Amino acid sequence: MSLRTFLYGLTTNLLVGFCCYLTNLFIEHSTDPETRLTGGLGLGIVSAILIVLFVSRWATLNTWRFHAVNMVLFLHSSFNFFVTIDKLIEPNGFFLTEYIQAEEPLLHNVWTFIMTFFDGIPLHIINYTIFYRVRTGLTTRSLLLFNTTACFAMLAQFGPVILTSGLTTRTTTKIFLGIFSLYAFLPAIVLHSARDFQLENKLEKKVMPVVLSVLTVPLLALSALIFISKALTSQGILDWPLDVFLQNDPMIVLNDIKDTYPYALSQIWVYLAVILPTIVVSIVYHFRKTKPHFLWEMSIVQASVIATGQAFFLMGPLYWETPEEFRVDPLNMSFWAINLIPVAAGFLQLASIYQYNSPLLPPSKGTNYRRHSYGQI
Repeated sequence: MSLRTFLYGLTTNLLVGFCCYLTNLFIEHSTDPETRLTGGLGLGIVSAILIVLFVSRWATLNTWRFHAVNMVLFLHSSFNFFVTIDKLIEPNGFFLTEYIQAEEPLLHNVWTFIMTFFDGIPLHIINYTIFYRVRTGLTTRSLLLFNTTACFAMLAQFGPVILTSGLTTRTTTKIFLGIFSLYAFLPAIVLHSARDFQLENKLEKKVMPVVLSVLTVPLLALSALIFISKALTSQGILDWPLDVFLQNDPMIVLNDIKDTYPYALSQIWVYLAVILPTIVVSIVYHFRKTKPHFLWEMSIVQASVIATGQAFFLMGPLYWETPEEFRVDPLNMSFWAINLIPVAAGFLQLASIYQYNSPLLPPSKGTNYRRHSYGQI
């Protein structure tokens, strides 16, 4: 990454932090609830517009897809970045203390903190990588698909839990759910853009594809068994060997919000409905020479959903606010095996298919991104 791009990115983050601080300061010193809500929303909207205008200038791209996808992802991950910072230094927060201290169990719990951290750190880094690639004229379609799918996976868990909760849904929660619902359309926008690749059978005489298949297929099969075992355990089926999961993966049965469908169960249903079918398809095509183009995109979706879900199962037992009975010893190897195998399988699947990936239009050095037919995202 060039020094100029790094400085632009750093300046943008500082601008976001400054806007968060001003909004938080306004809410902190406002006593009227209606003023706090409307004023905070107004400042948030003005801040978002200023940040969009600033990024549009240094990113050298001004298309509707860029604003609909890149900027939405960036603004949300920036917000979560500063929430994460304040949460880590709590009670000495600085940027968004009023949001963190709000008594709203549907927005402040183990699951939401883990997802906030995941979006505010790993996905935020990917968003900056996307901006760098946009600025240097490189394709961003695959990275955007990964990030938009991760956010859609969060929505697939967050939405049903909020909508079916017996708790009173506050105005702030409704606003967040409304904003978050936009994420349902982002993967479709990315997939609608022109493909910048094709899958070719060009590796018949090479050893690495065979090695990767030998590693990936068993791990995919193990991942399917792990997801099914998580589902059975969550339903109270604790016969051997499922009792191993309850002992070493306690987040499966976490239900830390009363009168609310557990986030963990919501995530497990996402695995069963989305990931199990993709695992079957992935295994089948490992034994075929011809790879359909959709396999690369499906592998990105698969890796993204698994990484997002497993962030909860991996980080939850180590989070200091998780109830004691749901924590695990960091040296528990069974815990790490159960939860890292699916992540490894997802990314090995990507590595395996990537070898067949050939760009349709390799960008020439120094070419302006606007000239590429990469969907203009």
